Amino acid sequence: VAGVAPDAKVMPIKVLEDGSGTNEDIAEGIRYAADHGADVINLSLGGLPGTQIFSIFGLDTTMKDAIQYARDKGTLTVAAAGNTSTLLCNDPAFSSDSICVGATDRNELKSYFSELPVTFRGKGVAGPGGSGRLLGGPCSDDIISTVPRGTGTDECGEGKDYAAFAGTSMATPHVAGVAAILFGQGRSLDNVEQAILSTSRHPLFGTRGGFSALYGRGIVDAALEEIDPEHEKEQARALVRRRLRTVRGLDREAQTRRLAGYARPEGLLRCVESVLECREAIDLNVKPVVALDAMAAGVSSALRENR
Repeated sequence: VAGVAPDAKVMPIKVLEDGSGTNEDIAEGIRYAADHGADVINLSLGGLPGTQIFSIFGLDTTMKDAIQYARDKGTLTVAAAGNTSTLLCNDPAFSSDSICVGATDRNELKSYFSELPVTFRGKGVAGPGGSGRLLGGPCSDDIISTVPRGTGTDECGEGKDYAAFAGTSMATPHVAGVAAILFGQGRSLDNVEQAILSTSRHPLFGTRGGFSALYGRGIVDAALEEIDPEHEKEQARALVRRRLRTVRGLDREAQTRRLAGYARPEGLLRCVESVLECREAIDLNVKPVVALDAMAAGVSSALRENR
């Protein structure tokens, strides 16, 4: 099947068995993904309605804490709202610092089964999740999804390796895929998140980045999130400044030499790979613009090649 971000690398991590699991297992999977370089974590799972209270009152913050751990490492979490038609996202999407995703059908109407994408922090959007075919309808009303080989129904002539599913678990990867595209442009976590929230579109009014109970900030819109070369260059320069802490305290000449060294491909990749050399933001008193421009011109492609 076609994916939203076909060039993205997938890190499959199993945290459930037969569709269920523990908060501890899920949290361990989240931390593993963050520790091994994931940019985006897709959580097509969630608790039962009402269990948000455990996290809100601090009775069980296992998944919330793991998502914060991942965020502190620069990893964005995208989580399913749930499929029981209640008024709030289920946990972990509701109480954690993540993006909650509700489902829409092919007509951009809220799917009947979807929770409303309403969260504690107001970070909810909607994405294609299928109709659920409550009143019948073709398979194309739902999302053609991959399944373990040979276990599909072939209900719609799609073969035994696929099946038509509906749910916020189908909507969530659409949003995670858009996030992957944006991370591939060299953006920061905050920039990726803001781009998704601010460009999501209300299907009835055409407004973007507002709020409605049915759609949260709106239906995610990948097409609007393309950026022009100048903006990409500025993002790359911001990324360079954020990572090159080793020039702090050096005089102008030494800064220029150091930055010029990093601008060479081998230096650039060394910077990307080395947490010790590149993890902290810096504030340069002297800014050798030429060296920074040289780095910005190549940093996005070097980052993509090094993933």
